[in-house]
Amino acid sequence: MILLVAGLIACAAFVAPRPVPVADHSETALVRIEAGLRFVFSNQLIIGAIALDLFAVLFGGAVALLPVFAKDILNVGPEGLGILRMAMSVGEIVMGLLLLRFPLRQHAGRVLLACVAGFGLCIIGFGLSTYFWLSFFFLFLAGMFDEVSVVLHLDQAQRLVFGGAPPKATSIVVQLRDTRLTEQAQALITARLQDWGGGQPLLVRDFRFLNPFYVQSINMFSTIFSFMFVLIGGIVMFTVSNTMNTTVVERTVEIGTLRAMGLRQAGIRRLFVAEGCALGVAGALIGLAMAMVCTLVVNQLDLHWLPPGSATEVPLSLSLWGEWGLIVGTTTGLIAMATASAWWPAYRAARLNVVEALRHV
Repeated sequence: MILLVAGLIACAAFVAPRPVPVADHSETALVRIEAGLRFVFSNQLIIGAIALDLFAVLFGGAVALLPVFAKDILNVGPEGLGILRMAMSVGEIVMGLLLLRFPLRQHAGRVLLACVAGFGLCIIGFGLSTYFWLSFFFLFLAGMFDEVSVVLHLDQAQRLVFGGAPPKATSIVVQLRDTRLTEQAQALITARLQDWGGGQPLLVRDFRFLNPFYVQSINMFSTIFSFMFVLIGGIVMFTVSNTMNTTVVERTVEIGTLRAMGLRQAGIRRLFVAEGCALGVAGALIGLAMAMVCTLVVNQLDLHWLPPGSATEVPLSLSLWGEWGLIVGTTTGLIAMATASAWWPAYRAARLNVVEALRHV
């Protein structure tokens, strides 16, 4: 528990506070509210989307009554309430995986309306159901329908920004194959802007500059994974040490025989440390092989995902082969921990009395 709290504190330390933007007081609040309402009600796309989501959320909030349903209608108690709470999340995960494999490419509007209608029917079915697993099924389907998201076409998105004015390009996004090429690409594009920009004040900004939360998230996850590596390392050391201690007990007679044949204490220590190192090598190689297989399987599934702020799907691929620093560092670290954890059992084995070891039953 102490390690967990320390890890959470360390993770929180890497989340730097975001600067508060300076408020624009050139217009009064009433003027800004009036302009916002005028823009919303003049755009049928926005008012339709807001109304659709409003009524779906307003009349689909029966999930808040789950404790009442679990206790008075379904009679399932706290355990059943937990399962019902889980139902929509499971449905969302399933639909997310399906959309990852079979993304929506056409008839997005019809699909959105059908999903909203399906969500409403599932909530109605849940409200009428008096059977536990039928209620779970309706909530599961409601979670699946709720997970469906729709991407606007470019012309519709431009109308949201420019209204009736002719649409213009406000930015161009360049996606690189490797983030390590960001600085080179930024320097190259900056040098070419004088020829491409036509004298306009154009700027080149990378993703980290435009999304400071991305940098904070990366730092936080790096801290989390480092903390997990420390925990896993401790578990590895404890497991190997426990295994080697058990081995010493089981092989007491063998240790006594080796000592009686003239093997010194240093030889016994080297023997058990070598076995611990062999365990570390075997475990590291098996883990590396499993990681390679998982990477190959994911890449062969031809999965796609939608990056934040983008309307174009990109392939989801895992890159492990070629990350030699990560592979060598992780493998070496695991082998070193396994070898170090075998030292104390080896020391105990070397200190056994020869006569007492030969008497061991």
